[in-house]
Amino acid sequence: MGKRVLIIFIIMTFLTFAQESKNLINEGILYLKAEEYEKAINTFNQLSKTSSENSDVYYYLGEAYFRKGEIDKAISNLQKAININPQNSSYYYTLALIYLSQNNKNEAIDALNKVISISPLSFHGKNAQKLKDEIEKSEKEIQIAKKWEQLEIEEKKRKEEEKKEIEGKTTFEGQITQEEKFLPHQLPEMSPSIETPESEKKLIPISTIIKRIKFGTEEVRKKASNEIIVYPSSEIEKVIDEILSIIENTDQPEIKRNLIIAAGKVYTDEVIDMLLKIIKDEKELFEIRIVALDIIGNIKSEKVVEELRNALVGMVSKREKEREEARKNIQDINQKLDDLTARKIVLNSETQNLNNRISQIDNQLNIFPEEFQFPQGAPGTAPGGRRPLTDKETKKLLEEKRTIEEKIKTNNEEIVKIDKELVDLTEQKRKYEELLELRKRKIDISGIGASAVVVQLEEQSTIPKEFIFPSPDFSYTQRETDEQKNEIIFVVKLINALANLRDTNSLSIIKKAWREFGVPGLRSYYYIALGKLGEYRSIDFMVSRLKENYPQGNKEEEIYIRANIIEVLGEYLKQNYDEEIKGLIEYLAEEGEYPLIISAAKKVISSLPKEEVVNQ
Repeated sequence: MGKRVLIIFIIMTFLTFAQESKNLINEGILYLKAEEYEKAINTFNQLSKTSSENSDVYYYLGEAYFRKGEIDKAISNLQKAININPQNSSYYYTLALIYLSQNNKNEAIDALNKVISISPLSFHGKNAQKLKDEIEKSEKEIQIAKKWEQLEIEEKKRKEEEKKEIEGKTTFEGQITQEEKFLPHQLPEMSPSIETPESEKKLIPISTIIKRIKFGTEEVRKKASNEIIVYPSSEIEKVIDEILSIIENTDQPEIKRNLIIAAGKVYTDEVIDMLLKIIKDEKELFEIRIVALDIIGNIKSEKVVEELRNALVGMVSKREKEREEARKNIQDINQKLDDLTARKIVLNSETQNLNNRISQIDNQLNIFPEEFQFPQGAPGTAPGGRRPLTDKETKKLLEEKRTIEEKIKTNNEEIVKIDKELVDLTEQKRKYEELLELRKRKIDISGIGASAVVVQLEEQSTIPKEFIFPSPDFSYTQRETDEQKNEIIFVVKLINALANLRDTNSLSIIKKAWREFGVPGLRSYYYIALGKLGEYRSIDFMVSRLKENYPQGNKEEEIYIRANIIEVLGEYLKQNYDEEIKGLIEYLAEEGEYPLIISAAKKVISSLPKEEVVNQ
């Protein structure tokens, strides 16, 4: 008896302790949500002393330390959670995110590999694979960019040496071999027009690269397409026809993108026509259309300007047509929804009646209801006034029951199909309604460069927005947005290109395009475009932007934006003198934080009419 009491006491004590631990975990999570990280840390530290085998305690403790900025402690506690429960993929996924926040990509990839090996088909597994692919792709692009940069440095050095050598020689009738000029319409970041220096003369024949791209396995083709980018224009020109043919026939985005970049070094009419065709192709991926636009966007020719303007008109017209079709489709969908709902109601009612009839038959097959009872003592009745069913009556009822059950099964199958159709139609209707609600943007973009990301997205999520990392018990889904994002970037780049080309005929369509596709994160590009086309509605915004702190991390795009703002302000000053704006630009010319900013500001100052400044 005493042992039984002791066992019960131990069980009750354990259950009480477990409940207290659960309550403390919930309390710590609430502190995390309220951003009271010190209290959260104290709570989970207290738990770690009494629940040292609970891996979730260390997980949340690591999360709290991360939010507080104590990275080493965050990693240490995540490792403790992993040591206790090494099969929890979410722990590794969160650890990978922490490593990424510190730009420790190798450690992050190791953690992501763990996630993929533990649960490749889970939410964390799929996202880990996607994140890993993005990291490796980014690293590859960085290496290519570094190689280009080194090539440019070496080329510049070589040309300087050749220039000195030429200057030291006497020539006849001024005839000297001119070095290949950099075409002003080419984009350095996309297609550097440089000849391969001596240190890179050992490149394999470009004809071999072309063969690999045409006939190799997928991996070989991709690798060869990456290699062809570094070849000089003189080599690209030898195989340009084959490159154009491959571009037209390949369905591999990475290969097509690299070949477009390579072809962009050779500005023949055929290449320009190919680029314009890609830009206008509505079936082409926007990431490919963006690459083509980046290469051709600064060519100052009437044909290019007209085609880019037409491409923007096409984007706006397509959106307007889609919206008109959306209105009609919503009406059609509403009618279908009403018809299906009515049909479902009829089927449910019919099924209910059929089920009631089955109940009646079941009663008849067992005990007659009152209407089938006969007077006590009637001929052929059983005791109690019940007449037994004949074989014929029984068979008839059983046959009727089977027929009814088949009908109920058919009705239920039809109801399931109707429910699926209702779900599909409701989703279609939601998408059409989103298209009509221009002011309720579902997506925002951080920029138009390679590092642009979605910064705002409507999610279907059970996770409180306050949480940075996915909790072990949480899961959510996120819609694919790459094409949606790239479509916006493509339109804004078209606007940007037309503004750089000073195509004032595009002003009205640019305004329409912004109403259709504009998002808050890219508003600066729109204001700059208006300014370059002579409409200075946002001068105060631009001045304010120049006085803001530079963002953390990648600053290249922000520097580009500010340099363009300075250019617009310079054009504004020529028409509307403003002492404060002039003073700001003079300050940036002297103390700008970056060479591009200083150069842009000096260019503005030197272009201002001196006599006009004096007269003000």
